[in-house]
Amino acid sequence: MTEVICLDDSDDDAGFPPKAFARPEASRQGQQNDSRTGRFESAYGNDDFDNDDDDDDLGIFTDRHHARKNTRVVSGAQASTATASRAAQGQANATSPSVSARDRIRLEKASAKAADAAKRALDAETAKLAKADAKEMARQSKEREEILRVNAKHVAQLVGGKMKLQQITVVMSADLGPDDFGRCLRDTCDLGVQDGTKGVTPLLHTTEQLPLHRSVTWRYHAPSTTAVGLRGGVTRPEGAPPIGQTAAADDVRSAQYTLVHLTGESFVDKCAADHVAVQNGVVLPANGLQALLQKARSELPNHTLGLVIEGLRQHCSTRERREFRAVGVNGFSRKNVESAMARLSVEERGIRVTSVTNRPEAINHFKFVSVALAKRPYEKEIGTCWGFPKSGDTVLSLSW
Repeated sequence: MTEVICLDDSDDDAGFPPKAFARPEASRQGQQNDSRTGRFESAYGNDDFDNDDDDDDLGIFTDRHHARKNTRVVSGAQASTATASRAAQGQANATSPSVSARDRIRLEKASAKAADAAKRALDAETAKLAKADAKEMARQSKEREEILRVNAKHVAQLVGGKMKLQQITVVMSADLGPDDFGRCLRDTCDLGVQDGTKGVTPLLHTTEQLPLHRSVTWRYHAPSTTAVGLRGGVTRPEGAPPIGQTAAADDVRSAQYTLVHLTGESFVDKCAADHVAVQNGVVLPANGLQALLQKARSELPNHTLGLVIEGLRQHCSTRERREFRAVGVNGFSRKNVESAMARLSVEERGIRVTSVTNRPEAINHFKFVSVALAKRPYEKEIGTCWGFPKSGDTVLSLSW
């Protein structure tokens, strides 16, 4: 009998779902073996049963595949984060409950060892700094002691007067600049004077505008190697440390002593002018001796005025002989000069008159006065008669 199968396109069986296609055992085994990869590979060489190219969204195992894949990704990220967190936590805190007892002990020992090493390094650095500070303090103390020693030595030299010639400046009037006497005086100051065992010390000198014509005065100041003006300007000698503040105008003071250089002729003319004015009953002339003394009192108060007269005796003798031969008894007479000298010794105070023979004696007198004034602050006065003349004393020294 022949069995006939009728193929009909009717929809009688449309309500029944189609039967699932049974996969071969090998296919199922391949699926189970490759479940770790997240892709489906069949035993027939393609990853989807319906031969679609890598289209898991249409496959039967799409939902399961994505679930496994997402689980693996999340699990890996969480594991990595947890591991990093535990590592960081284990390094930061060894006592964390997540660390085992053995690891905790190991971390505590490592931390203790590191802390001990840091403490030793800190102690070593502290000891090094303390040693350096002690060394620096010792150096500063030694340097301070040396400075104090040098200062004490310098003060002793000042008190003892060993630098006296560097503490005074000779001040010459401007009109002595081109004068022969001024040039000789400056040369003498440059040659210096004998200063005990120290050898020859030059005398500091400068030229300024002074109130009296052909005059010389002196100025005290701190030890200096250059001449000092009214406004200071002390140049400290080499090796001498500064004491206190820098020398200023208050540190410079006058010696209150002024010498005026007069030739024998000029002194005689001044005395003659005053004598004629007194005889005629007129005002004393400006070129007379009294006018010079009045100007010194007004311009230089409290100063001792010294008159150095060069060649007075020789000039008086020469003039007397010359005028006696020419005029006779009505000629020049030294009586007027002697009368002026007497008035200076009796009526005037603070006047010192010195008569010298020639120019070298006059220069030596200025030099000796400079040395005497330099020594005056360091010498004790034995008596008023033997001490250096003070302001108000009249000393008459004539060489006739």
